[in-house]
Amino acid sequence: MCGDVKIPFPFGIGNQCAIHNGFNVTCKPDNGINRPFMGPFEVIKFSLPDAKAWMKMKISWQCYDQATVKLDVSIHLENFTYTPFRFSHDDNRIFVIGCNTMAYIRGVSVAYPHAPVKNQKMVLALAQDVVKQMFRKT
Repeated sequence: MCGDVKIPFPFGIGNQCAIHNGFNVTCKPDNGINRPFMGPFEVIKFSLPDAKAWMKMKISWQCYDQATVKLDVSIHLENFTYTPFRFSHDDNRIFVIGCNTMAYIRGVSVAYPHAPVKNQKMVLALAQDVVKQMFRKT
C-alpha cells in the first residue's frame, strides 16, 4: 500500500519488489499523504484484471491575452517510449474548452520520430463540436 492505493504485483515499491524496473512504484509524501508515482505521474488506481493503471497527467493549455496581444502557453509532452505502458483506446478522453478551439493528440513513431504528419497517428477534437454535443437535447 501507498497511501490509499494498493500496489499489486507485478508492480512494487522499489526495484526489488517490482517484476521489472518499468513496474517500479515510488511512494512519495505529498501534502502529508503518501502517494504512488511512476516516473513523474501520480498513480491513482491499479487494476490487474483490466491490465490498467490510472495516472494523473498535466494539462496543456494556451490562452490568448488581448491586452498584451500574446499567447500564454503551457505544453506538456509525455513520452511512453520504452515503457510497458500506452494510452488506452477505451478510457482516455480529450476535452477541449473554448470558442473555435482545437486540440490534438499525436503519436510519433519511435523508428521515425520526424516522419511527415501524414504518417503519424492523430486525434482531433474541436470545441465547437464538443459544446454542441454537450448541450444537445436528448
